[in-house]
Amino acid sequence: MSDLLSPEEMQRLRSFDSPTICNAIEPFNVRHRLEGYVGPDIRCIYPNLGVMLGYAATVKINTVYADRPLNRAIWFHFLEQLQSCPAPRVVVIQDESESPCRSSFPGEILSSTLKRLGVIGLITNGAVRDVEQVRAIGFHYFAGGIVVSHGKIEAVAAQVPVTISGLTVKPGDLIHADVNGIVHIPNDIAKQVAEGAQKVMTTEASWLELIRGQDFTPARLLAKIEGR
Repeated sequence: MSDLLSPEEMQRLRSFDSPTICNAIEPFNVRHRLEGYVGPDIRCIYPNLGVMLGYAATVKINTVYADRPLNRAIWFHFLEQLQSCPAPRVVVIQDESESPCRSSFPGEILSSTLKRLGVIGLITNGAVRDVEQVRAIGFHYFAGGIVVSHGKIEAVAAQVPVTISGLTVKPGDLIHADVNGIVHIPNDIAKQVAEGAQKVMTTEASWLELIRGQDFTPARLLAKIEGR
């Protein structure tokens, strides 16, 4: 994958929250304002870990109802591929089960394995578990819920486009996530987004200065926003 961000560029993007990143992307007109992020059904399990920023590696999973052993071949092939994926890595798991939060594919063992392979966190529309153990290793969880059982789940596809709460993610997509939510930063504008985010911060600071000042009126705020 070409045009990966430098560690310094990644660090700068991590200094902004996800709503600011969303606002910074808007002027590029690369997508509709209702696209490019997940909905409120995906929870940030560890808000104290701050921003998760990394390149996506993707998996689809499904519940197995048949009385047969799990097929682990796709999952372990995916693990073998991970070290050739751009870093830092974020694993995005689409649970295609009829009831995706009825059981949990991710837990302490899976998360520890992924972290050992350079993954900093995961996103899933399904459930997670072992919350305290995974918190202790500093691994990000963004999920549709928390549940006690691992059920019977297997990987059915890897490194393919997945869809999580309205956001389609492809392998190599740059993902920015925090307590506010999850946003995809298009790779072709990624190097310009931090500068845009700083402009957003500067503009909003001037609006807040007016709002908090003694001379505030809604009319003056509107005039400032419209550049009058």
